Parts: sequence; structure tokens; C-alpha cells
Amino acid sequence: MKQALRDDNPVVNIGAAMALGEIGASAVEILIEAFWALTENVGIQVANRQCVSFGAGGDRRWKP
Repeated sequence: MKQALRDDNPVVNIGAAMALGEIGASAVEILIEAFWALTENVGIQVANRQCVSFGAGGDRRWKP
């Protein structure tokens, strides 16, 4: 999933980000790692939003 998240094809990277969001708490480490990546990759931007939603849900691993 980490590799797919960094793929140049937006169909692949957005799909990976959405899948990681569906996986939930067990994928939060990958989402947090992606959050700190400054990029124009849309998949990573989607992953960033997933991180924020986990933080709003009270996941203590998310520390902005």
C-alpha cells in the first residue's frame, strides 16, 4: 500500500489512500507517514485528510 500511495498514477494513489482509510486504525501509521510528505501527489493529499479524520476520532497515534 505504501508503494501504491506514492504511485504517479492518480487512480492508483487515490485508490490506495481510500483503501487505507477503510482499513482504519491498523493503517494509521502509513497515513501518518504520508501526512508529513509535502507533495502534489493527490493520493498522499487524500491520505492527509484521512489522518486528520483519525485524529478527530481520537486516535492517540496522531499528533500533529
